Amino acid sequence: MFYKINPQDTARFALGELGAKNLIVFGVNPSTATETSFDQTIRRVQGYSREHEFDGWLMLNLYPQRTTDPRGLHTEVDLALHAENMQKIEEVLGLTQDYTLCAAWGNLMKERSYLGTCLECINEIIGERNWHSIGEPTKEGHPRHPLYVRAAVPLQSFDMTNYLQRHAK
Repeated sequence: MFYKINPQDTARFALGELGAKNLIVFGVNPSTATETSFDQTIRRVQGYSREHEFDGWLMLNLYPQRTTDPRGLHTEVDLALHAENMQKIEEVLGLTQDYTLCAAWGNLMKERSYLGTCLECINEIIGERNWHSIGEPTKEGHPRHPLYVRAAVPLQSFDMTNYLQRHAK
């Protein structure tokens, strides 16, 4: 099990199981899941990865603050926490070469204005790799959250450049 948190356990940077072929899913923020107790989102990501023949999966987030309700996120970005998240994402991506990126935050992106900036930073770290989403985006154009999509729905290409132009501020 791969599990990275801060010492106070108020932020989770990564959770998952590394394999040879990995699904790396980005959500908005972590909730309560730990390496020994998965929440519903993590169980869904794990199951989705198996259903689609990945032998590893990792859950990362645009912002690492733990909260069960995205409306509980910091009202202003904590720059030190954001910087640590970017560092951990870069470390995690360096652990594997064979991975598929999945954007999966749903309409939660709208909860805080700084989330678009966080995503832009992540996209810079990722570089030229292709993004995917689980099925079609929401009516508002956001990639669907894993909880609201059946496991049989395939991954499809997600145009991150266009998304950032429309949704990142």
